[in-house]
Amino acid sequence: MQSLFGTDGIRGKVTSGFFSTASLIHAGAAIGRWACARHGHRPTLIIGYDTRYSAQHIKQALIEGLTQVPVDILDAHIIPTPAAAHLLQCMPHVAAAIIISASHNDAQDNGIKLFDQKIGKLTSQDELDITRYYHEESDASRTEKAPSLHGCVLPLSHASATYVQHLYTEIIKSCTPLVPTPNYHVVLDVAYGAMAHIATQVFEKCGAKVTTLHSTPDGYNINQQAGSTDPRALQAAVIREKADLGFAFDGDGDRVVAVNKHGQLKNGDDLLYLLLTHPDYAHTPSVVGTIMTNGGLEHALAQQNKTLLRTPVGDRFIMDALNREKLLLGGEPVGHIILRNHLYTGDGLLVALKILETIAITSNWDMTTFTHYAQASYKLPIEKRPNLTNEPFAQIIQNAQELITPGRVLVRYSGTEPVLRITTEAEDVSRAHKECGTLVDILQNAFKELP
Repeated sequence: MQSLFGTDGIRGKVTSGFFSTASLIHAGAAIGRWACARHGHRPTLIIGYDTRYSAQHIKQALIEGLTQVPVDILDAHIIPTPAAAHLLQCMPHVAAAIIISASHNDAQDNGIKLFDQKIGKLTSQDELDITRYYHEESDASRTEKAPSLHGCVLPLSHASATYVQHLYTEIIKSCTPLVPTPNYHVVLDVAYGAMAHIATQVFEKCGAKVTTLHSTPDGYNINQQAGSTDPRALQAAVIREKADLGFAFDGDGDRVVAVNKHGQLKNGDDLLYLLLTHPDYAHTPSVVGTIMTNGGLEHALAQQNKTLLRTPVGDRFIMDALNREKLLLGGEPVGHIILRNHLYTGDGLLVALKILETIAITSNWDMTTFTHYAQASYKLPIEKRPNLTNEPFAQIIQNAQELITPGRVLVRYSGTEPVLRITTEAEDVSRAHKECGTLVDILQNAFKELP
């Protein structure tokens, strides 16, 4: 039985079979059954969503299934994904949280993310259990359940305010003053997403002058030429406004990238390096990254007698490694950063505040980090997913690795899109692009020859 879940929850096109009304009702009932099995009779769940046009339809269908189990629902409306995790910390009587979001994807996609009160992001076994319940719910031949009391739905109108207050209490109020210089100017790109009003409010609390980009979501423009996946507008605005720095979030707020006053982009690897200069993390012996983490960071850490631990792509794997090794800091180049001493998942706004605090402490306004190894990447559209450890793919990848050594070759399937992600890394940019182009051509031909 193949799991419904990818690297970060369930995700797909809103026109696909899973996002039909009947399928979503089954999914709601499956999540409800899982919540009851883990937390007992009639648990309470939070449900929230980002700014996509499909969110209301998905929410209503899920609730129809959830309340038949029954499960009680607190409707938090539009909130960032990390806010749901913070709410669980503040509301111990709530069993779990559901966020309807496809994160950094465009509006035609949507998804379902789940957090559990006890364990944070779900384990692989939890995902398989929900998948099994889903298929049981979808089986038209199954015996109908006896009628039961329905759960209820109540508004959670203070959800965003609780998140802002939590950040203020835990981060802003208790840390080094977040006013590095009088009247400092920050540009924020909120990607037409769930951070649209929250991020500006929080930075103004920090005493900043704020210019906000892409803050008028219409349901269809989320992440559209905006946010952490396309920070060009942020880079231009920082230079145009003569701002001190800028931050770009994604649609649901669990990613962040930064731009310095010169308009230079600082990705998740840079942010990890900067955070290592903060007193909270300076003494950590290791940092957790993924197979996508730049080799330049690994080299820079080695010079500080620190190590980089690599995991598969996905912040769940990063959190597993942080817990296992009892470390505090991990993340991905795309801007998923986990501060384990604060939260068990990525929170772009939290990380931005800690970066601001780091700058206040170190005066590193240029956000100087390390020398990146050159990377070239390509997304190859695919229809099938053969095992890449089988021939001819294993030999193709091995040959490419031998050609680019001491660089790296990474070939993997996307967990959220029907594409093969191909990345080459070398000390020389022209070499990285040349080998990437050659590898793409060879792999494209290999996929065409599949039966």
